[in-house]
Amino acid sequence: MTYFTAIDRCLQNMSSVLCVFEHVIDQVKQDIPGLTTLSIRGDNAGCYSGTAAIIARQVICASADIYLKRADFSEPQRGNDQADRDIAVAKSCLKAYTNRGGNLINAKSIKEALVESFGNLSGCKTSVIAVDESKCYLPNMKIEGITKYHSVAFNDKSITLWQYFDIGSGKSKNLTDCKCILHTTVILPFSDNQKTNKEILMKSTLSSAIFFCSVDSCAATFDNEEELMNHE
Repeated sequence: MTYFTAIDRCLQNMSSVLCVFEHVIDQVKQDIPGLTTLSIRGDNAGCYSGTAAIIARQVICASADIYLKRADFSEPQRGNDQADRDIAVAKSCLKAYTNRGGNLINAKSIKEALVESFGNLSGCKTSVIAVDESKCYLPNMKIEGITKYHSVAFNDKSITLWQYFDIGSGKSKNLTDCKCILHTTVILPFSDNQKTNKEILMKSTLSSAIFFCSVDSCAATFDNEEELMNHE
């Protein structure tokens, strides 16, 4: 399952990223109630791999009764792998939506475009949220050289960091001031696109059907069967 979240308004910072993460975790917990352990992988941009973002993810998962086992980040110039592939499909759907005359003017229209993707995003869910960064409070903890580390393992009261996955003993750091408060408003909740896509595809097929005259020398086309019968 792939989750897409369009944000109505936000800054591209840790607070926004964590609000999306919390929103997705809540939905994952609904979809997989028995989930108890989680490992995550993400981009190594500053708003993803900063100390506050790393610690806050553990707090968010713990509040959902999920044990965050580890977090790994893409090494520089290595890309995002699966995330890049998923977003490439989504961008294609957005482009197709505008080519059909649709307008992408806000987050709601992005969700509409992804839902009307004619089956290309089956197995995906899309939502729209708004984030108020001024009401968010992130863990006040600093780790020197945090951007050099690409792997993190979580324990009850400490974390272990590695520059490269599982090479060496890593660097341990005790957790302090792990308070995390996020403020997210759900505008449109996650919806399963698969069923909607099938309905839209059927409607599109019917509405775009073209009927041809059966006479070899005639190149006339018609929008419906009634017009074709009247012609013949």
